[in-house]
Amino acid sequence: MLDRLFKAVCGMAMTWLIAGCPQAPVTPQPPDQPDAAPRAVLRAFMDAEQHGDFNKVYALLSAPLRARYTPERLQSDYTHDRALADDKLARIRAALASGTALDVHGADAALILGEGRAVHLVDERGSWRVASLE
Repeated sequence: MLDRLFKAVCGMAMTWLIAGCPQAPVTPQPPDQPDAAPRAVLRAFMDAEQHGDFNKVYALLSAPLRARYTPERLQSDYTHDRALADDKLARIRAALASGTALDVHGADAALILGEGRAVHLVDERGSWRVASLE
């Protein structure tokens, strides 16, 4: 019985090869978006902040900021002036949700928030990091 099933499957495969296999429709891929990598890092940063994971927030900061802060200090600063932090973070979330493109120029990227405000990211040896929130 298995022998007949195997022969039937092989026969169908040979028929497809001779007749030409029907092609699956080709779905065009979107062009590479230069802001995809910094946008993903900014989203990860925002998610970590939202979940109170200040170790991850710290890990996503640029080297100069990591030199000045610790995860504990980040959490302390956030808790100390929560209204200001929440206001900044709300603007960033709104810009990300609206699909606002990041301006990427070489190793620098910025998410413009309006009124002279922007989130800045830098590419540090192939890894994007948050350099400033406004």
